[in-house]
Amino acid sequence: MSINKIAGAAFALAAMVAASAGIAKADALDDIISRGTVRIAIDTAAPPFGYMNENNEPDGSDVVSAKLLAKDLGVKLEIVRTTSSNRIPYLTTGRADLTMSTLALNPERAKAVNFSSPYAIIRAVIIAPKKVKIETTADLAGKKISAPRGTTNETDAVAISPPGAEIIRFDDEAGAMNALASGQVDAYAVGEPLSLPLIKRYPERGYEAKIVLRLNYICVGIRRDQPEVAQWVNTWIHYHLHNDGQLKEIYKKFIGQELPPLPPL
Repeated sequence: MSINKIAGAAFALAAMVAASAGIAKADALDDIISRGTVRIAIDTAAPPFGYMNENNEPDGSDVVSAKLLAKDLGVKLEIVRTTSSNRIPYLTTGRADLTMSTLALNPERAKAVNFSSPYAIIRAVIIAPKKVKIETTADLAGKKISAPRGTTNETDAVAISPPGAEIIRFDDEAGAMNALASGQVDAYAVGEPLSLPLIKRYPERGYEAKIVLRLNYICVGIRRDQPEVAQWVNTWIHYHLHNDGQLKEIYKKFIGQELPPLPPL
């Protein structure tokens, strides 16, 4: 066989491999439907978005939203229990198909995963007991602040903290919250709705928002090589925000507030 024929055959083979790889990627949504199960990573230690209820079953706004998504796909929901630091690794390594776990949109995370359009919003704050004087970021000097690893709250707490402040990191929201409740730290960097159980449990302490860190737009995390999954998820979000309003109803039920207008991504 001539060199030209060998080169041509090699080129044709490479094209076939590339084409088959493209087809495999394009079938990601079909693969989920064919499997009959969608695996969604959710932090069940982040109430009211994710928690274990009195029946020891996953519950919360992200859980109920994930159940609605699975129902619309026509498949069963498999909840992959995760933590703040594992939400993206579980997705990128294929352990989960999607992440619905108070995943806030930011450019750094977008290097690793794709984001859907927002389906919820969280105001991130520094909370502390009423008796603790924190009026400006300068007042954080000499104080210990808890934050879950891998969250924008951790990043923001580090960014605003003056010299002398100490950020104490935990693997999940529960650990960071318990640190404040037990007095291990003076303050807690948290998405405001996630602090509601703490506020209700210890009303005498007067936990309150001291400093606003940012507004976080909460999105579904999707693997970067699955545009057809992203398209379906965005269609799903648009429909349940603007057509029947079910995502707004879920947010209000668990967060206790009306969901404000959300921008498309």
